[in-house]
Amino acid sequence: MPANLFHRESDTDDVPVIDQNFPDPAIFQDGNGSYYAYATNGNGVNVQTASAPALTGPWTVLSGWDAMPNLPAWTSGAVWAPDVTQAADGTYVLYFSATDSASSAQHCVGTATSTSAKGPFTAAATAVACPIDQGGAIDPSAFIDDDGTYYLVYKVDGNSIGHGGTCGNTVDPIVSTPIMLQQMENDAVTPVGSPVQILDRGQYDGPLIEAPDIIRSSAGTYILFFSSNCYSTTLYDVSYATASAVTGPWTKSSAPLLVTGDYNLTSPGGASASLDGTAIVFHANCDAGSRAKTNDCDFRLNLPTTVLPSADDALAALQKRHELRFEQACSSDHPTLLSSSESSEPHGNNRLPEKPVGRTASPSQMISQRTLPLDRAQLLLCKFHGMCPSFPFVVIPMDATVQNLSRHSPFLLLAAMTVASMVDIPLHHQLDHEFRRVLGSKLIVEGQKNLDLLQGLLVYITWFPNYLRTRCQQVTMYMNLAVTLSSELGLDRPWQELEGNLAVTSIQTEALVHGENFSRASQRAYLGSYYLSTGISTQFEKVNVLECGDLMEKYGRMLAENPEFPSDVSLLALVQAQNVEEKVRNSLRPQKRFGYNLEEPFEAEKHVRDCEIEAEQWRAGLSKDAQSFPAVVLAERFMSAKIHTYDMTIVRLPQKVRSWLSASPGYMSLKHILTSLEAVKKFSEYLLSISAPFFLNLTAVQWGHAVQVLIILFKLSFPIQSCPGWNPRVARESAPLCMYLDAICYRLQNLSSVSVDEVGVPKNPDAPFIFKTVLAQLKDTFERRVSQIPSRIFDYDEGGVVGIFAGPDTGSVSKRSSHGCPMFEPSISGYLKSWQEGGASNDRDMGRPDGKPQGSTVPVYHDIWATMTMTWASE
Repeated sequence: MPANLFHRESDTDDVPVIDQNFPDPAIFQDGNGSYYAYATNGNGVNVQTASAPALTGPWTVLSGWDAMPNLPAWTSGAVWAPDVTQAADGTYVLYFSATDSASSAQHCVGTATSTSAKGPFTAAATAVACPIDQGGAIDPSAFIDDDGTYYLVYKVDGNSIGHGGTCGNTVDPIVSTPIMLQQMENDAVTPVGSPVQILDRGQYDGPLIEAPDIIRSSAGTYILFFSSNCYSTTLYDVSYATASAVTGPWTKSSAPLLVTGDYNLTSPGGASASLDGTAIVFHANCDAGSRAKTNDCDFRLNLPTTVLPSADDALAALQKRHELRFEQACSSDHPTLLSSSESSEPHGNNRLPEKPVGRTASPSQMISQRTLPLDRAQLLLCKFHGMCPSFPFVVIPMDATVQNLSRHSPFLLLAAMTVASMVDIPLHHQLDHEFRRVLGSKLIVEGQKNLDLLQGLLVYITWFPNYLRTRCQQVTMYMNLAVTLSSELGLDRPWQELEGNLAVTSIQTEALVHGENFSRASQRAYLGSYYLSTGISTQFEKVNVLECGDLMEKYGRMLAENPEFPSDVSLLALVQAQNVEEKVRNSLRPQKRFGYNLEEPFEAEKHVRDCEIEAEQWRAGLSKDAQSFPAVVLAERFMSAKIHTYDMTIVRLPQKVRSWLSASPGYMSLKHILTSLEAVKKFSEYLLSISAPFFLNLTAVQWGHAVQVLIILFKLSFPIQSCPGWNPRVARESAPLCMYLDAICYRLQNLSSVSVDEVGVPKNPDAPFIFKTVLAQLKDTFERRVSQIPSRIFDYDEGGVVGIFAGPDTGSVSKRSSHGCPMFEPSISGYLKSWQEGGASNDRDMGRPDGKPQGSTVPVYHDIWATMTMTWASE
């Protein structure tokens, strides 16, 4: 896949300025104002060169021109990552790394000089940095400080002598890959003293950090750009660190600057900044490089004429249903400590826009029939590549083309384009319509059974929360179809039981079978079916019909031990994490599972404690490779919070357990509450450390985890009746919910196509806008309820409650507080899908600032999924 050169000056200006293979770019402006770019060897030359009259272009690759045609004797070739600076006497100096002739495997950093920025450059006879015993040196870059001091910064290539794994360095013991800083004389070629280490890889950097580049801002802050993770994976990124002195100490940013999925790019890296710090150039893999070679006649997708439902009409219908539902849910006659004069309107500025009185509903939009062009399909496929790391159970190879997929995996291609088009509501609506039409035709009418259908279904379900037409019944129906299809394909049985029988069935074995076993793609899909089935059933309080067995363990280990893709090492970890979550959930069900009589509260508690042990064993078994994937990190940080939801009684409990807890106000352990608080705090902070575009890639399972974490934190911020020793101020101060919600809302607003200044119901509201608005309402609710906690309800002494005082009791009923769900606001009822009938939750402490029970009426709580997925329009 070609590495294209991109130029970035703002969040909206990311276009390839050199649309061909031009990796590890560096830019330089000569004394005449002309710009030059230099890149790793390729296209028959040692140092590729391009020129432009301005940084924004137009850029012209100097085809056939070699900026350093003759190599020094110390190298055998393979020139990487060149960079150019100008010495004090005006000489142009080229830094480069090349293979050391003596070691043949490691690189060294050399210098070359010229009287022109274009070259040709003449290389020095000896290398300037060559730590062969540490792995060699690569990725040199020049920096001139404000006082005129010259520096050379480079990476020690420790992963080149690593012990295996991704980029050769994810198998213990992990080898260091430090960034080194070498002071130079004013000639820029003579070292001064010894180099010093200024940065090294950390826990979340994967096997390495590399491609350093330093600038100094006008405010005096030093900024070090670098890339982390492996260049051949979608985890490769552009990150940065800051310092007040060039020698450090350097502090890494909480999140990368650029990651896969940002601006339809894959594996961005090798960033180089302009001297004034106003722009950077970097390379990225993108299918745009191959588009010029394709033929439009090879691909054609006709999209039908469809109607995009009016947002006004959808809201009116939802409002009508919700008024009835909420009236029933809020019929409690139990007193509350809240004042009867409490306004039902949010006190902040986060109210959802309401349809003005007397306004005529806007007509439905007609989306005309059209043909999806190849270039647009390629962009959607490129976008989907960036989404894959969030759900590594279905992987489309990076070299796959739209034409190839349309022939061999057409349904998977359609699903990938559907989920990747979420920011374009009309196009997404058409693709979604076509997806459901093809699904019904192939699976229901024709009865086809193949891996392509299963993979497409899994992709579609994975990003179901981002569809504005979602319904609980639909997603569970699709999940049941996927589970049934995986069973009918025989994936739930050993290959030996099926060998010879598939030929006489209607099952299409193309891609399903490889040699004498199921293909790796089939094994991933089976693991993905369980992963999603567990997550969906948990969110919707449904029974998971697909159980984790030895076959899944076998497939997961096989894929991890011999990975086809880097993400294969994470599959078993994700499946096992979901299995632990399912066991915790089952511990709260009145049935016998896993050898426990779970109707007995002490038995259920023992089961949860055993789950803690299993979680620790799971963490201990995580490989270094698996720990580098955000999906695994999020699962790990959610696991502890999930286990302790038993103590928090967040989820629905059997009646016998609920009654026992109600009679035991001191049952909840302060230790478990603190453990849960720490877990949700770590989850929230890690979620916010990930780049903003990653939020669009969050899967159904990950959104569900995020919502549960917010609910737990909401509960911990108020007194809890069953644990009188709990001081909720601890939660509000150490894990500030409002700050987390503000940060998430800010990211979602930036991702939304709806302008922040738009008034009223948006014409085409997208998923980020909906999610942002719901979370903003949650913040308003939280702040109001905190402000209304009577000052003398609880008397705290060193963190414990020593007395309870009666608050104001007007005898009136607050419908909001009696409802239970912290996201419920009357003003947004028209936007929210009401809770499914027949569901209930044990929400004894939710929504009451005093922590008192809310009476015998058990509010419907569990379908918080529907709140986040936002049923925007009904079918």
